[in-house]
Amino acid sequence: MTMWSKTILALLSLGLVAAQNSSSTCDTYMTQFCSIQGHRYCYISNTTSKPVCGSCLPGYVAWNARCIGETYADIVYYLDEFQPIYVETLTNQDREALLLNSIVFIAQYQHQNPPPKFQLGINAFSADTPADEAGRLGFFPLLDNSTVKLTTLAPDNNSTLPDVVDWVEEGAVTSVKDQGRCGCDWAVSAAGVIEGLLAVKTDYLLSLSEQQFVSCDTYNLGCNGGSVVNAMSYAILDKGIASDVDYPFTDKKGTTTKGCRKNAAPAVGIQNAAYVVDFNDTLTFDERLLRMKAAVAKQPVAMAMRAGCPLFTNYLSGILTTDVGCECNDSHCTDHAVLMVGYNDTANPPYWLVKNSWNATWGEEGYVRIAQTQKGNFGLFGVLSQGIVPILSSNSSSATVSMSQSSGTIQEKKKLKWWAWFLIILAALLLIYVTISCLTGMLCPRPKKQVEEPEPEKDAEQ
Repeated sequence: MTMWSKTILALLSLGLVAAQNSSSTCDTYMTQFCSIQGHRYCYISNTTSKPVCGSCLPGYVAWNARCIGETYADIVYYLDEFQPIYVETLTNQDREALLLNSIVFIAQYQHQNPPPKFQLGINAFSADTPADEAGRLGFFPLLDNSTVKLTTLAPDNNSTLPDVVDWVEEGAVTSVKDQGRCGCDWAVSAAGVIEGLLAVKTDYLLSLSEQQFVSCDTYNLGCNGGSVVNAMSYAILDKGIASDVDYPFTDKKGTTTKGCRKNAAPAVGIQNAAYVVDFNDTLTFDERLLRMKAAVAKQPVAMAMRAGCPLFTNYLSGILTTDVGCECNDSHCTDHAVLMVGYNDTANPPYWLVKNSWNATWGEEGYVRIAQTQKGNFGLFGVLSQGIVPILSSNSSSATVSMSQSSGTIQEKKKLKWWAWFLIILAALLLIYVTISCLTGMLCPRPKKQVEEPEPEKDAEQ
């Protein structure tokens, strides 16, 4: 199911809840049946005009066609469904208590009136401990200790910014990655921003190795956390990053592989990088907003945010319009590095499009939309606290992107538009039709019609 289809279904379900709350046409039997047997509202279907069981009652959360209550959850079923990896070992009873806490939290938002712009739901992280949570974060802003000094991207005040930017749709973003319980979000973010630059400049996608950052970048701490600034500095000093195929990710369970493979051929190299915004910049919210949009309009941006809270953990779909538990307006509150891949100023409300690294099963197929709401100078979740890009100008002395001749082949060609795929399929079908027609004519030729000779006329005398 696509991101947009999920959103449509979520909006329909929100409208359905409102209709169900106001519906009084179900008979007593169906109302009691839905409530007692399914923990759901009863409503009259617009399609069949018959009573059916709909959304979950207050205090219950939808999960795989069932409504799970705040007092009991089948932890064995949950563990079998999501197969989560945990850092901390707990009994099933303790895990169930954590899952129930998440259910209570989700239920608070699921039954708000009016309903929020977003949906929460149970996922693989809904029964995490703080130690488990730390394994899927890992951004340390105060770890910026590299000898390389990044420049600051000059503000672009003259160009007109587009209303909508979506680098996923443009094919400049690789598939969503899964850091597992390795706190290497900083590495995934750094690899992602270089991948984006490469795609924008060359029209090709190449998935780069976060494992090389984890094992080889001595300025960072591997699966125990790191900084995007240090990661970019490593890429500069080490003359490039290998492809994900040449140096695959192996530390999903959270233990850092110490040995650095020196023989991995660099696939992409950068000479420098720049801050779009930084924690200590004396910029207002509006200034940060414009600088981030100007940068995202040119390429994806590596960014910091705060994500260690139940609201973000249990995000399912829609536009996050609040950051309760994840408020962030200083350099000490960010705990997660992600990739800003777009924005939409025509939506209500306008939002940022962010690529996470918690697998495509989380959120909107691995992505999250966050409202551009002003909150302090950093915005919701601190998304405007820090942004970093490799410098785009290939004719400047500061930076270029270079592809090594010894690297592996390009792995992902830029995605084609839907109409291009339509034309390709149409041409293929036409070619198949012509081929079959020709082969049929050669192998099974039609019999030629025999011309019947007219019988000679009988002699009149006969």
